[in-house]
Amino acid sequence: MLFRIPMTVAEENGAGGFRERDLRRAFSAGAGKLSWDLGSRVLSFALSILVARRLGAEGFGTYAVYWYSAWMVSQATDLGLHLVSLRSLSRSFEPRVFWSAVLAKGALTAGVLVLTLIALGAGALSAEEPLLLWLLAAHLLGSWVEFLGVTLRSRGGIAREGMVLTALRFASLAAAAWALSGGADLETLAEALALSSLPALALALALLARIDLRLRGGTEARRLLREALPLGLVSAMTLLYLRADLFIVAAVAGASEAGFFQSAFRLFEATFVVSGGLAAGTFPLLAARFGEKGFDALARFVLGLLVLLSTPIALAFALVPGPILTVFYGEGFEGASRPLSLLGIALVAVFANALSTHLLVASGRNGRLVLSIAVRLVVGVALDVLLVPRWGASGAAFAVVAAEWSLLLVSLSFSGDILLLSLLSRRGAPREPRQEVSPCS
Repeated sequence: MLFRIPMTVAEENGAGGFRERDLRRAFSAGAGKLSWDLGSRVLSFALSILVARRLGAEGFGTYAVYWYSAWMVSQATDLGLHLVSLRSLSRSFEPRVFWSAVLAKGALTAGVLVLTLIALGAGALSAEEPLLLWLLAAHLLGSWVEFLGVTLRSRGGIAREGMVLTALRFASLAAAAWALSGGADLETLAEALALSSLPALALALALLARIDLRLRGGTEARRLLREALPLGLVSAMTLLYLRADLFIVAAVAGASEAGFFQSAFRLFEATFVVSGGLAAGTFPLLAARFGEKGFDALARFVLGLLVLLSTPIALAFALVPGPILTVFYGEGFEGASRPLSLLGIALVAVFANALSTHLLVASGRNGRLVLSIAVRLVVGVALDVLLVPRWGASGAAFAVVAAEWSLLLVSLSFSGDILLLSLLSRRGAPREPRQEVSPCS
């Protein structure tokens, strides 16, 4: 009943109404975004597989710690800004909004660079600083490529965004393959990855040059940063949640156990392209049409599709983790079997969370989204601290299971009225009047 969509469109909305027309648009946008994301994420996943096969479990664990340390720092240049920019540009594409977003992201990037220089001057970085700096450069350039891709998507250019991201991932894979084939160390690999981001950046700028972006009037970078603040908190907590397991496992159980966890988590994480692509592809429509008749049916349709897509993958991870790990990583990763089996249990919740959290953003319930993500972070980190010392990678995987299902329960409690709105109205419950959505509520 939750996912039922009436076949007769005229029943509620009239011929050619919101539901028929926009379900097609939502499905087309989601499928388009998903197809391009699949290609680019397959290349990204192949990079992890290549590094893991060449370095082994212990070397892969060390690489992952440095890689994600730099990645987390680079994410300070986003902190919700990409999503807020996409929402604003999808509702009304104006050069003023674009340049406001560029100024805001430029300010955040400058802040990261200044803090990095301060850390260098104070001697806060270790002897491994060249590796970390090159990896930080790679991630900062990649973040700008993704930001420009978001701008292209807001103009309906899902294919153009896909081309840019695919170019970014392909160049990274090619650079890593070249570096590792010559027996390069991690620092040389990091240098190659940083330089490989430049072609995708040039492509994104070339595609944007076709759009009239002449600035008319003042900018509103401060407004975008204020709107992004709640989402920035969500971003920060998500970053901590996603990588806290790896860092805690590496610190407590060693690099080999970290390699086992990361190899299982990387397979688990690779499936996010399906849920994230579908949710991201439909988000501009959800944000633009929130509150209109039939919106809840569209949301239930996407949620049902996400659950359906996640089920076979979850079963495969839970039931046959060993053969899956052998196919991708080869021998020497048997210790990742139990963590991958546990992560399969979390997968259905992860896919459903892709929609429930996007619904909170589309409806302007950013405060509730922050609370939902905070619950996931607290549950995940608390269980990591309790379980990793005894069970290592398996304890971290169980923490992921508990955290993702906690997020689903909390986020659905905040978005359930959106999903069930028309069902309640059919039973005689009063429908809430449509209100203007405040992005910072």
